[in-house]
Amino acid sequence: MALLKLERLRRGTWIPLLAMALSGGGCMLLARLAPRERALAFDHARHVEEGLECADCHAGAADSDAPGMPRQEQCMLCHQDLDQEKPPEKQVASLFAGAEFKALHAARLPSESIFSHRRHVAAGAACTECHRGIESSSRIEAK
Repeated sequence: MALLKLERLRRGTWIPLLAMALSGGGCMLLARLAPRERALAFDHARHVEEGLECADCHAGAADSDAPGMPRQEQCMLCHQDLDQEKPPEKQVASLFAGAEFKALHAARLPSESIFSHRRHVAAGAACTECHRGIESSSRIEAK
């Protein structure tokens, strides 16, 4: 008789625990699916369609070991007029934190990695040899 009560007690504790786990998982899933404002993303594909070359935005990459990340002043050459009708959160200025491009995280290498863009360009390597698919990329998130 005591074994039967113990067995019922075990079953009785698992059911509420299972229900709590399933409801918590369901809440997490629904939270991920809920619409929310997305961070502004940089669209390489759109800039390629406009006829820009990599070096138009990544100035200095051919002459430096650094990737030559875009500067706001460069972007403003085109976006001065393009951004006038956009809300502030959609303007190119929102891609920058001070002088730093917010999507710089996408180009960061581990500290033990040493890479020279200058050497690769001098050897005749095209940007797309290493950055495969970048010309069709439309979602590099700005953090």
